[in-house]
Amino acid sequence: MTDSASQKKRRLDEEAQDGQLVGPQLPLAGGMTHSQRVEILEQKLRHLRSWMQQLQRVMEGSNQMAAQNSRRLFVGGLPADITQEELIQFLEDAIARSGAGIMPGTAISFCRIQPEKNFAFIEVRSAEEATNMLALDGVCMRGEVALKIKRPSKFDAQTALMLGPSVPDPTIDTHGLIVKKPPGGGDSFAQGRYERNWNTLYVGGLPMEWGEQQVLDLLQQYGSIKYLKLMLDKDTNRPKGYAFAEFIDDAGTNEALTKLNGQNVGPRFITVNRLLEHKAQQQQMGMGMGQPQPPAGMGGPMAGNMGGRGMGMGASMGMGQAGVGAPMQPGLGAGMGQGGADMMGGQMGGQMGQMGQVAGMG
Repeated sequence: MTDSASQKKRRLDEEAQDGQLVGPQLPLAGGMTHSQRVEILEQKLRHLRSWMQQLQRVMEGSNQMAAQNSRRLFVGGLPADITQEELIQFLEDAIARSGAGIMPGTAISFCRIQPEKNFAFIEVRSAEEATNMLALDGVCMRGEVALKIKRPSKFDAQTALMLGPSVPDPTIDTHGLIVKKPPGGGDSFAQGRYERNWNTLYVGGLPMEWGEQQVLDLLQQYGSIKYLKLMLDKDTNRPKGYAFAEFIDDAGTNEALTKLNGQNVGPRFITVNRLLEHKAQQQQMGMGMGQPQPPAGMGGPMAGNMGGRGMGMGASMGMGQAGVGAPMQPGLGAGMGQGGADMMGGQMGGQMGQMGQVAGMG
């Protein structure tokens, strides 16, 4: 168990003693104590992580460049007199204190500073830890300099999904660090740099006359919005009928995917998909972003969830428009990637379902 993991466990134990777990632990339903149930969950997590690491090794071997880019990060806003040793030591300390590391030892394997531009590129030992470090964006060095920690421009979000989580571990604790977020948050959705991720939604089929406020009013029926960008035509500056959005939490995301997708607004049907899935579907179908969606007679409410997904799986197995057994077509790699993600998601769902049964006992 790493130092950060030990700190988390100690903190949880302290919180438990402040609650209802003081004194002898009575057996729960099924004859298990709280400690026994935690141990079972930890065993299942270790088993699940072992399986995920096997998948990651296979993916890294098949696309080494994408794997390397998934482990790299841009670190900007550096002090002019920073040294490589000071930067590495500061980041390693922040990783350890926040719990962003997933194993003992040094996390950063490479660092190159560009002193004339006050930024650096670093590489860490795993894609998961690189993702976790995004939670350290805005951490203050020397008590006052807020560092910018971002993905590099060559980062391939779709491929990276097979190498590790797309969002930082929610248990990362930055309370012991000084963190300053740059201006541009709050309700100013279009300001600042936004990194599209697994939770970013594609919202298509919007009425062409709608502005950002009308799209916001529509989405806020399902939850609070963290990010929204209505795409405009660069020549006319008129809306193109689709937007990218992210909810503050998973509940809003799931509500929109389940209830808003396929709903009609005037003569158009709204399409809501995860952006990474939507891009894979468009590649398989030879379409671009913002192309017309299937009409009501071709799926209606199911067009977003099943139409594109089904066609994507067909393409990934060589069963696309050219028919069964047809030669591989351009874009097949994207189809196979999506198929692999679907398979991985299904297996992971089974694993997590078993864990849920254990956690729900009592």
